[in-house]
Amino acid sequence: MKLLKRGNLIAGGVSLLLGLALLLVAVLLPRPLQSQYQAERWAGESDKRYKQFSCVLAPGTVLEPTAVYSFRESALKKIAESDFELPPDGSAICDAWSAGGTLRVSGERGSFDAAGLAVGGRFFDFHPQTLLSGVYLSETDLLKDRVVLDEQLAWMLFGAYDVAGMSVTIGEQEFRVAGVVAQATDRFTRAAGGQTPTIYLNYEFRTLLTGDGVASYETVLPDPVKGFAKSVAEDPFAKQGLVVQCTDRFSFAGSMRRCAALLSQGVRTSSVVFPLWENAAVIAETACAILRALALIFFVFPAVLLIAAAVQLLRRGKGLLRRGGRAAKEALLNARDRRRERRHTS
Repeated sequence: MKLLKRGNLIAGGVSLLLGLALLLVAVLLPRPLQSQYQAERWAGESDKRYKQFSCVLAPGTVLEPTAVYSFRESALKKIAESDFELPPDGSAICDAWSAGGTLRVSGERGSFDAAGLAVGGRFFDFHPQTLLSGVYLSETDLLKDRVVLDEQLAWMLFGAYDVAGMSVTIGEQEFRVAGVVAQATDRFTRAAGGQTPTIYLNYEFRTLLTGDGVASYETVLPDPVKGFAKSVAEDPFAKQGLVVQCTDRFSFAGSMRRCAALLSQGVRTSSVVFPLWENAAVIAETACAILRALALIFFVFPAVLLIAAAVQLLRRGKGLLRRGGRAAKEALLNARDRRRERRHTS
């Protein structure tokens, strides 16, 4: 068959390798986005299945801590009624919440405008930014008037990174620096605008933030039955904004769903504004979908060659079967003739 020439076979092999390379890149590309993999970290070595969700609230919606505690109680009740077996320490869910905005921070070297994030829960478990000095903020902290600076803001305020214990002023209130974290360097966060100097403060000081910041709630929930975790997360947050399932968003199936919805990309049916890490994840989702779509295109020619080879083998197989059938028929006829000859001679 002309299609199965040496040059075509070489081209098909190269195309196959390129497709496999693109699939590998699509798997590795989003891994720097650690905010999307808290479900894996929370599950640890257990065989329990967990799903992670990002619940982004509509602009103007205020997320009160009492609402978070109420959701926790409701979620734990539903989990207890399911077939999910609680781990020994009884921790079935993991969550964090935040509100964004802007503020003016003063330090030794002057006052500067910065992006502000008021955070609660296990925020730095979901967003494990590299610590350059000090410690993260924690839900169990007794002292709430502490902040975490990113490296850019720390340098602007103090000209150094090892500044844990130093003081900054926001408005008329003084805060102690708990730690300094590195800014994200991955291409997706940078593309989403992640190079703004940022300060993190306890959620109870969210009133210090100005501007129409984004409020969001992030959670990891057990999923004993497919769809269970999603139904728990969407009640009540789907009524207040948009619930995004982070788990499996970068999978092959997720990429295919994104490609299938290509025509509707960019169409917004809600007024929800994503926080930085969600915008970065959306960019990564799109990149993974493009890479996998290109991989499938590269697989087309090798697939055609494989089909052609199968057809050729099938034709050869049919020829062999026909020749084998004729040979078997001739052998049977010869055997019959020999038996007849023996009977006549006897």
